[in-house]
Amino acid sequence: MEPQNPADRQELERHSELVLKAMINAAKADGQIDPDEMQRIVGKLNEDISRKKMTTRNIVILSQCIN
Repeated sequence: MEPQNPADRQELERHSELVLKAMINAAKADGQIDPDEMQRIVGKLNEDISRKKMTTRNIVILSQCIN
C-alpha cells in the first residue's frame, strides 16, 4: 500500500513507529533482548526499509531503546 498523499505517508510512518516500539518493549519485558527477539526486530526494520516505510526517526528510536 503506497501512501496517496502526505497525510497518508505520515500515518503510515506513525503506524510503523508504533509497531517498532511495541516490538522493542515486548522484547525488553524480561530485562533483555535475546538474539531471537533482536532478529525479529531487525526483520521488521528490513521489511519497513524494503517497503519504504523506514524513517530516520525509527532508526533513532531503535538505537535509544536497545541501549
